[in-house]
Amino acid sequence: VEITASGKSSIDSDDKYANHLVFDCKNAVIDSNLVINGDYINLKNMTVKGNLVLREAVKSSFYLDNVKIEKKTIVSDNVQVASVQSNSLYNSLSFQTVASLSTVGFSSPNASIIFNNSKLGALEINKPNAMVEVIGKTEASSVSINSRVKFSADAATIIPKITIEAGVESVEINSNVEDVLIIGNGSITITGNGNFGHMIASVASIVTVNSSGKIGLLKTIDKDSKFILGKDTKISDLQLPAGVDPKTAIPNYDNVIVNIQNIGGKENPDFIPGKVVSQPSAGPSIPTNRPPVV
Repeated sequence: VEITASGKSSIDSDDKYANHLVFDCKNAVIDSNLVINGDYINLKNMTVKGNLVLREAVKSSFYLDNVKIEKKTIVSDNVQVASVQSNSLYNSLSFQTVASLSTVGFSSPNASIIFNNSKLGALEINKPNAMVEVIGKTEASSVSINSRVKFSADAATIIPKITIEAGVESVEINSNVEDVLIIGNGSITITGNGNFGHMIASVASIVTVNSSGKIGLLKTIDKDSKFILGKDTKISDLQLPAGVDPKTAIPNYDNVIVNIQNIGGKENPDFIPGKVVSQPSAGPSIPTNRPPVV
């Protein structure tokens, strides 16, 4: 199933969705993939048995409300749709990203994509210069961000794992997340007030963390990955590769030592008493003794 119709931009400053094309499906079930290839669309009150795919025609605005996606939610300009043999209609389409990541700088967002009070399955984002917001009680089994986007998640959302790859410029996370993995990203800024069970950087990632929440375990996999920490970011334990000095892995270490309680499971000699950082919980379902995901 593909929607190619489009609404129009709103001239009402009090209602930016006034001229959107609204599809209120009244709790209908679509037993297939659903492809959105139009703009200025509101989609609400439905279940999609397959994937929800937002394609290149979503250039300005898309709003999803009270929708359950049983497989994946894919936001990408580079999705190719091909038929395959299957007994199930919702398996009749397959998806493959064929273009490389954008390397141009981030400009004003081209598309505003909002998911409200919905269940998204695994959320995959590869749409350069988009702004993607996850709000209300939206749930995603995981989030993978693969291009220069701005992503934000509200406090009430449920996201166990976020993977941030090369090209992503900024991420705002106000929800509690079990694992945040940064892979091969040379310059990424993470803001918000969410708590994280584990935040792990690899493949020469340079991560600026300006969040006011707590991180249970902050870890670099390789000697070239670094964290620059904000004054309000609190760390329970810092884990570094053998031979890597904390001042190398955290260039502003001297300014934030008060917020790092342990290094490699041992008390930080530079930690200032009176500022004890307790082990954070990244959500009620996250065990504190679970090893990090790498």
